[in-house]
Amino acid sequence: MAYQSQNEIPMGVFALTDGQLSAPPSPVHARKYIFTGSGTICNHGFLELLFLVSGSGQISVGEDSYSIKDGQFIVLNAGTEFRYIPDTPLIIYSCSFSPTLFSSKTNRNCCMADLADVPILEGYFQNSAVPFPVCRIDQKYFALFRDVFQKMITLTENGSPVLLHFMRLYIAELLTKTAELFWPEVSDPTWGDADIIRNVLSYIQQNYASRLTYDSLAKMALISRSKLFKLFTEETGQTINDYIKKIRIGQACVLLAETSKSVYDIMLEVGYNDMKMFCRYFKAITEMTPSEYRKLYKKT
Repeated sequence: MAYQSQNEIPMGVFALTDGQLSAPPSPVHARKYIFTGSGTICNHGFLELLFLVSGSGQISVGEDSYSIKDGQFIVLNAGTEFRYIPDTPLIIYSCSFSPTLFSSKTNRNCCMADLADVPILEGYFQNSAVPFPVCRIDQKYFALFRDVFQKMITLTENGSPVLLHFMRLYIAELLTKTAELFWPEVSDPTWGDADIIRNVLSYIQQNYASRLTYDSLAKMALISRSKLFKLFTEETGQTINDYIKKIRIGQACVLLAETSKSVYDIMLEVGYNDMKMFCRYFKAITEMTPSEYRKLYKKT
């Protein structure tokens, strides 16, 4: 097969280091990939937007698996393991960007939620009904998404002096359009309280390591703080704060048992920055200290 540009490279021969893409110095870049065989990549330090132009197969994002075909739009947090098994060659347009493109945040394994306060992206975060991380774009909007990605790829190839400016606009256009396409689900009369809280739970599970505030969760759910508190307790039988603790401590347990990371690094990875508080919460939930838990459950 002939490849017409440096951006049309099958992933089987693309330069990888320990299963990770070597990120260029620019805070944003776009490429066209052809996946001809199965593999795994993890793009540290960069958020990733992917659009499947053609092909079909299976992908896994973290713990979840999806069947995919053309028109799939995928939003990945940094550090998310992305596995692909093509049934037919997958042609995927990709845009990777650092949060520094929009803000001064430099968290290496950043989440989309880190950009929730960026004004130009506000439309995306206002709609809690947007499927994350994988959604299918209706065929009538396929050309729009394809064309925006093609513009970003051209900008990257040409090294345009206004690259950063236009990339911000194009990324915002893709995300805002996605929010618009899925907005009717929010106003659907069948969209009830349980659905709202289900989205909040999913959001917390995806973004537990980020700074989660009652205001940001209420904004994401498009309801007031007081209504959020009421619905959350009614639907789950626990408070938001208790649920966040359980998710974070549960992930800490996994890391203690399956990795050799220090307790301090694990504390930071699950969203805490105070060791005394972390240990207190950990013991309250597990009835053990982190060290005791690791000694008992560490996998050899």
